[in-house]
Amino acid sequence: MGTVGSTLFTNGEVEDPGVVKVVARNGIAVAFYRDLPARPEPGTLLRHVGLYAYRKDFLKRFTSQAPGKLEQEQRLEQLRAEELGTSIGIVAAGFHSIGVDTEQDYQLLLENWSHYNGPEYEHVEAAG
Repeated sequence: MGTVGSTLFTNGEVEDPGVVKVVARNGIAVAFYRDLPARPEPGTLLRHVGLYAYRKDFLKRFTSQAPGKLEQEQRLEQLRAEELGTSIGIVAAGFHSIGVDTEQDYQLLLENWSHYNGPEYEHVEAAG
């Protein structure tokens, strides 16, 4: 399993539990946090992008397992992989992404569309 972390944070994101943080060390994600503890794992702090890559055999195993205690407590699906004893490779990228998890996130995206994608992109309303 692999994922991506951004080296860029905007104001307040480190403290925001809606923004998942990940600590990376030697190309491996060693800890994921919603709320950063006073003493996080040592390593490079990244903003988790939420993009995953899986090998087919692992994905079958992952989806056949029920969410574990950590995943349920933190609401972070990647913790299931850790509970299964799988390390998660991570690539650090120097870009900023936005997550759209709530109606408020979606409205913020619409308000800032040209900032994120340039004026050449056009917004199209979703059907239904």
